[in-house]
Amino acid sequence: MIFVHPRARDRDSAFPTIMLPFIWACLIMRVEFLGVPRQRAGIAELEVHAGTLGELLQRLGAQMPPLGEFIVANRLHSTFVANLNGDQFISDPETPLVDDDCVIILSADAGG
Repeated sequence: MIFVHPRARDRDSAFPTIMLPFIWACLIMRVEFLGVPRQRAGIAELEVHAGTLGELLQRLGAQMPPLGEFIVANRLHSTFVANLNGDQFISDPETPLVDDDCVIILSADAGG
């Protein structure tokens, strides 16, 4: 089940912010989607509870099948990349995530 995040009501966007169900044992981080991943996900951003990148990707794939087609063995397909807090690109499923991290998922050829 997916819940619309309360902040989504404050925005005028074609892509709402959503929040996945709360899981007590995990940390909360924001996920932003840019380009093709945004089209696949159907949203601009959401909040997810996960302790590692692999766990985060597994949850995204389960909740968003069109995006899940690009997630195999808890890794993104090579056409997509993940960026952590705007500082570094990450791909190892064991990469730890902490509360308030922001993971940006975008096309590997984005930028210029």
